[in-house]
Amino acid sequence: MNTELCPRCGEPLPATANFCPNCGTPVSIPVAAERRIVTVVFVGTQAALGYVLWTSAHNDNEKAWFTHGSHNLEVIWSVVPSVILLFLALYQMDVWMRFRVKTFFPEGVIEAPVAEVTARQFEWRIRYPSVQRMQSWKTN
Repeated sequence: MNTELCPRCGEPLPATANFCPNCGTPVSIPVAAERRIVTVVFVGTQAALGYVLWTSAHNDNEKAWFTHGSHNLEVIWSVVPSVILLFLALYQMDVWMRFRVKTFFPEGVIEAPVAEVTARQFEWRIRYPSVQRMQSWKTN
């Protein structure tokens, strides 16, 4: 049994919780190794970009490669990002389902919602329940 408590409200936390289910306080600290990997990848890609720009700018003897109208190149740079986006969409489908499909919601959230949130273009509409209804939830 997990006896870890939320540092803010003192409620018990589930074993895999990243946030307190009671007050929403973040309880897990991002892994330092993940930050190192992201930092190395970012610095590496920026260094590679700088290297290509630096070496290409000083080569006066070679003409640029003319690619206008290259059907193969256009197919490649259209298909590769599409495949990557399709992979990302399918890979995260179970996470998306947990937030969007009502049958996957936790029982407590459906029975006692905190607020009704509606997303619209350029705005969020948040409707909170009345004080009487919130007090009735606390007594139950």
